[in-house]
Amino acid sequence: MNDSDHLQRDTKRVALANIYTFPLTVILLAMGLALSQPVGLVRNTSLGLIFFYIAFNLVAVRMIAGGAGHTFRLVKLYTNLAVNSAVVFILGQHWEPMWLILVLAPVSAAIYGTRRQALVSAAQASVILLAIQALRGGSSALDWGEQAAQVLFVLILTLLINSSRAGAPPPAAR
Repeated sequence: MNDSDHLQRDTKRVALANIYTFPLTVILLAMGLALSQPVGLVRNTSLGLIFFYIAFNLVAVRMIAGGAGHTFRLVKLYTNLAVNSAVVFILGQHWEPMWLILVLAPVSAAIYGTRRQALVSAAQASVILLAIQALRGGSSALDWGEQAAQVLFVLILTLLINSSRAGAPPPAAR
């Protein structure tokens, strides 16, 4: 398989990830705004981030389909991670399922990246979840237990998807 074949395969995987993660993110964001009905700065900042997310991803997918390289896929991944982190921090206090959008960057990395890239993305999302918890001041055992469960979910789901996409057994079974 030559470099062109790898790029074409990777571009298809990015498109596959985007087919599912983009609409899910938009739905979660819209539900978070509609159901929590934040006001003022929270609403306005959330709306701005959502509109940026939608516009950026519509352009990014076209650029990747047009042959933008590996570097741009990383820019897309980390831009989405940053925007999603901000939204979870701002809007997540009003609608708790918002944390799920932080799972989508590691899921995407698991679909089109190496095992290492997927684990790095999962670790980053996990650290962000823990940092948001710390910044919010939640300090009860229940709060941290919930965060631990979310972190484990991110890590295990990422590994599952990355392992299954190649049809390979997990490392311990090899």
